[in-house]
Amino acid sequence: MPAATSPALSTSSATSSQPSDTLRGIILIIAATCLFPVSDALAKYLIRDHSAVQILWIRHAMLFVGVASVIFARRKPALFATRRLGRHALRTLATGAAALFMMFALRFIPLVDCTAIIFVGPLMVVALSAPMLGERVGPYRWSAVIVGFVGMLVIMRPGLGVMHWAAFLAVLSALSGALQVVLTRQLSTTEHVLTTMFVMSGLSLTVLTLIVPFLWTQLTLASAGLMALAAVVSTIGQIGMIKAIEYAPTSTLAPFSYFQITSATLIGYTVFGDLPDLATVAGVVIIVASGLFVAYRERKLARHRVPDAT
Repeated sequence: MPAATSPALSTSSATSSQPSDTLRGIILIIAATCLFPVSDALAKYLIRDHSAVQILWIRHAMLFVGVASVIFARRKPALFATRRLGRHALRTLATGAAALFMMFALRFIPLVDCTAIIFVGPLMVVALSAPMLGERVGPYRWSAVIVGFVGMLVIMRPGLGVMHWAAFLAVLSALSGALQVVLTRQLSTTEHVLTTMFVMSGLSLTVLTLIVPFLWTQLTLASAGLMALAAVVSTIGQIGMIKAIEYAPTSTLAPFSYFQITSATLIGYTVFGDLPDLATVAGVVIIVASGLFVAYRERKLARHRVPDAT
């Protein structure tokens, strides 16, 4: 799932400039972003008969164990601790909202439409970074944000009676994911990415454990296996994204995250028989072009280390 899987790459970037490391990062980010639609497709299938809370509980349990295992493997117990629990709690709330909105949206609309709308999230991050992070966003990037939102409207076609109302849930998921990214950036000044993920998964698991007994549905052997598979795939994707960011700068990796739309299209057609119509394809092209332009501008500004006056 994007970024909750917000698609935005928002954690601290790598400092290595070795070509081999950059290639490893690119390979990892492509693999990770291609895994998220697999997890989303499994969730879309499972949510017809099971609670979203139940699916998320299993997913966060696997993520919690996975991240904890990575920290233990690195022998850095200090990564389990934080002094910014309140900020982590806000980020966890945003993460949970993004995941729940995404799951409910997937119940009603095609996987590729949902994924495409979610990819407006990085543009929302740019819009939110000015008031929440005090970052200066110039007219070029503001223009890209506006164009990206137009692409989202092309996909949704509000008022034309074409797109399902649940598309607005995908928009809310993208917005929640953008808030998650902004909060992650605030935390990144003092927190390691593994600490952020560990605390988030731990808080989520604690809350979901209190709720899930009231929403638990009977599991068959097949559904239990699919839930476990979805959790494993999501966890591998998250850890792969962490490793990618360690190898290469986020501005380098961002364009490759759009492979997620391609994999979502292939999986949506193979599993559910869904193909995007021309309006959705046009909207995706607009959103991807806007996102790539923002990534280009941020990379250019970082390279020259000049104030953003454009």
